[in-house]
Amino acid sequence: MAIVVLRTSSALSATTSFQSMTSQFASSGLSLVVPSNVSQISSISMGMSTDAVEADTCSGFKLTGTALQEGDAVFMGPSITGPASGGTGVTQGNVQTKTALGVTSGNTLDIQVAVTTAAVIDAVCEIQFE
Repeated sequence: MAIVVLRTSSALSATTSFQSMTSQFASSGLSLVVPSNVSQISSISMGMSTDAVEADTCSGFKLTGTALQEGDAVFMGPSITGPASGGTGVTQGNVQTKTALGVTSGNTLDIQVAVTTAAVIDAVCEIQFE
């Protein structure tokens, strides 16, 4: 049976340095402990948006922590082409990647996000454990 975990960041002043995603909508400061009876992360889905004018950026999402058996993993996330003044922006929206990352139940996992060009973003990351 799959277990799904979601983390969000709202109005995050994202930079080229990875920042932890510790919210789930209205709940914040959430640490992530790998659930019991799972042995791997089978997929990761990442979404990102911005309201900023002319905010062009690409994102990366990083999984780090003592739960990962092979060490940190970094994934390509969505990209954004922000709108010119009065225009409409374009976003890749969502990226989903299948994985087989081994994890240790009961250990911690941190989901982080960074961008190629600083921007204020909303981001969401969903991890499926099996």
